[in-house]
Amino acid sequence: MSKTRAITIAILLILAAIYYQPVRAASPLYVRIGGSDANCNGTVDVDWSAGVQPNCAKRTIEAATTIVDSGGTVIVRAGTYSTEAFPISIARSLTLQGDGSTTTIIDLVAHNQIIISVNGAYVVNIYGFTIRNGTRGIYYLNGTSGHIENNTISNNSVNGIQNGDPATPGSGANPTIRFNYILQNGTTAPYNGGIRNNYSNPTIHTNVIYNNGHGIENRNSSPVIYNNTIIGSMNHGIANQVSSPTVVNNIITVNGGRGINVDASSTVTNDYNDVWNNTGGNYSASIIVGAHSISQDPLFVSYPTDVHLQCTPTQSPAIDTGDNSVAITFDIEMNPRPRPTGGTVDMGAFESDCVGPVTSNSMATPDPTNCAANVTLTATVADSTTGNSNIAGAEYFIDSVGGNGTGTAMSAQDGTFDEVNEGVTASVPVGALSNGNHTFYVHGRDALGNWGATQSYVVNVVNDCIGPITSIVSAVPNPTECALTVTLTSTVDDSTTGNSNIQAAEYFIDTFVIDGTGTPMNPQDGIFNSPTENVTVTINTLGLLLGDHTIFVHGQDALGNWGAAQSMTLTISCTRAHPTSGKKAMLSMLPAARNNIVAAQGLLTQTESMLSDAQSKNLDTATCEKLVTEASELLQQSKRSINNPIFANNLALQAIAKLKQALECLKALMG
Repeated sequence: MSKTRAITIAILLILAAIYYQPVRAASPLYVRIGGSDANCNGTVDVDWSAGVQPNCAKRTIEAATTIVDSGGTVIVRAGTYSTEAFPISIARSLTLQGDGSTTTIIDLVAHNQIIISVNGAYVVNIYGFTIRNGTRGIYYLNGTSGHIENNTISNNSVNGIQNGDPATPGSGANPTIRFNYILQNGTTAPYNGGIRNNYSNPTIHTNVIYNNGHGIENRNSSPVIYNNTIIGSMNHGIANQVSSPTVVNNIITVNGGRGINVDASSTVTNDYNDVWNNTGGNYSASIIVGAHSISQDPLFVSYPTDVHLQCTPTQSPAIDTGDNSVAITFDIEMNPRPRPTGGTVDMGAFESDCVGPVTSNSMATPDPTNCAANVTLTATVADSTTGNSNIAGAEYFIDSVGGNGTGTAMSAQDGTFDEVNEGVTASVPVGALSNGNHTFYVHGRDALGNWGATQSYVVNVVNDCIGPITSIVSAVPNPTECALTVTLTSTVDDSTTGNSNIQAAEYFIDTFVIDGTGTPMNPQDGIFNSPTENVTVTINTLGLLLGDHTIFVHGQDALGNWGAAQSMTLTISCTRAHPTSGKKAMLSMLPAARNNIVAAQGLLTQTESMLSDAQSKNLDTATCEKLVTEASELLQQSKRSINNPIFANNLALQAIAKLKQALECLKALMG
């Protein structure tokens, strides 16, 4: 062979070796029922077709786990995967992520193989699958760690999860096993179980382990086991051979053997457990039961179909009786632990919410209602500190609180009850309520059916917005025929316009101005204290010109509503025949006196206005002011002397003369 040929062959061998090395692929890789192992590289989350290859999903899980980068992720989309070359052997650290245990199913069907096997010191996480019908659902050994969580592992004939080989010391594995439903595994005698630990020290918490051979079986192992619900096993809830587990916050009940069983070479550190009604006894005789453990019916909502803890009618003894120091912050359904915030955790896998939401910020608008037919009632209902469940409803009561669920329903302000904190609202009819304060009570209900305490808000309901009716307005005498006063009377009635008590009445002469600015009238019986009142007042007619004047009268009810004014005509007259002497002569001067008094009053008002203007300009008004003062005194004397019309008329004329002088004085002063 020539040297050149030898070199060529060597190069070809090197290239061949490189070419046939397994191809590594960057994370994530995808697996789909419609993918292809032969035609797709797994890098794109689409089904295989000629148009997209090679950038499409793999068809089998092992095809993807074989080529993904160490530490990478394989995402398995929804579907039932039954055509794998079982067992699915994983030989690198990775995360295997399903779309959820209800939709992503690995089903061996035949019960003749391990489903997923990991052998070696890898970190392998398995999330979101149903893994069923194998001999062992998941088998970790020789140092494997990672998380097995959010899976349903069921109907595997030997063990749901097995860590380590019982025949090989040092073969153990130490994963964290949490948030799983581990059901009906290893149920054929001799019983294996839901979880089997050999030479292993896993952490096992927050799982429902139901109807398996053993719930958990430990051999030469020291697992930490807390907040699990272990029920209905064919044999022991937790079986131990040459093991030293720590068992805290678990509910272990209705198992066919003992709740916790140990051999002579095992010890159990245990406390805060509810171990009850296990056929073979709750504990082996050698176990010293923790001081905080109980042995009582955990009161499931509906065993075996619903193993949540019951809040009502009798609260489960496992609620709020666990040990906070070992519990994590979520239960198997991702509800917060503890509930409510700041409380004590429950035993078992589920954290109960027995406290209703808090209602705050209740208010109604408008307030006062001011005759609105409806008010808008709003509030905030929050479960964030009392269980963190979504709000499912709210209701209100008026004036007294009825039974939970019997109030008037309110709506979510955003249209849907789907959050932990909700604004709630209702349009509340108030037209039929009596006038005065009414108490509205609001509370909410969370998704678990817990009603919270009510919060109250006092609303001032005003359904009387119409003032009282005024009627029978009269004045006596009318015409006045020289009388100096008249008695004005009327009836003010609210009996048909709200039935509130009358609290005021007033009158105006000639011009109706503003409600509440007239001259007050008095109740004839001395006090305003009924819906119908007769009112009266004496009017001094002095100062009114002869002729017709319009008198307006109206009343106000106790809610502040002024009614419409009723009017009448008052005639100021003095029409007796002109006398020739004595008393008749005096009476004949009364009309003139009255008119001159009115004229003087008008002139006085005009003069005082000019005087004020001059004073504001800092002018020397002393002389003018003296004239105004003298005229004012003459006018007052004239009014007081009206019973002597001749004298009164003379005084009025003097006042007029003085006022005219004052006007001339002021005009000269102001230029």
